[in-house]
Amino acid sequence: RDIQASWYKQWVTELNQLIPLHFIQYVSVLTVADHQDALYQFLSSLTMELSWWQAEERLRSIPDVRKVLEQEELGLSEWAPLIGGKCFRILFHQPLSSPLSQTDLEICMDHISTNKFASTREAAVGRICSDFGKLVVQKAFCSDKACSRATFSISPCIKLFDESNATVALMLKVLLDAGQESKCFNTVIGRAILAETARRTSRGHLLDT
Repeated sequence: RDIQASWYKQWVTELNQLIPLHFIQYVSVLTVADHQDALYQFLSSLTMELSWWQAEERLRSIPDVRKVLEQEELGLSEWAPLIGGKCFRILFHQPLSSPLSQTDLEICMDHISTNKFASTREAAVGRICSDFGKLVVQKAFCSDKACSRATFSISPCIKLFDESNATVALMLKVLLDAGQESKCFNTVIGRAILAETARRTSRGHLLDT
């Protein structure tokens, strides 16, 4: 059941050190390659899809999440009601050793627990942390049915999301420069950068009002 094999530890350790400058350089170089196959492979290599039990294990390892599940007799669910089409959202970015804010916790529970079946809220994406570094957890709709299965992926590229707004914007720009035919935003890391940029932009608009 444990994916903490030696290759996995090496993968996490190396990607923990990936900085935005190197990410931008790699994407820029690979963008000009024929068919951009190498670009898609590079971006895909930055994440790994989890099975449901692996995602559930990581979610239950968050003390605040486990406490709410026990107190309110909730269960985690890989299923999500299909409301308003596909959605990809960042829920939180916290080390496991640190408590979540009340807002982050409430949003998290509404999306990962059976609470979501009593509401009309969308599916989401969250970022959590393992022993090796912060990870991206993806929840995305997989079908056009009334209730659909979510998929989960992880990425240890922690330094890509801890940078200034300008740096995150540059990473988004280099992905956009790959062109309309690019598959950049078909990857988890591409969607995560887009979601992070949108979150920061939205927060900026709120501060301006």
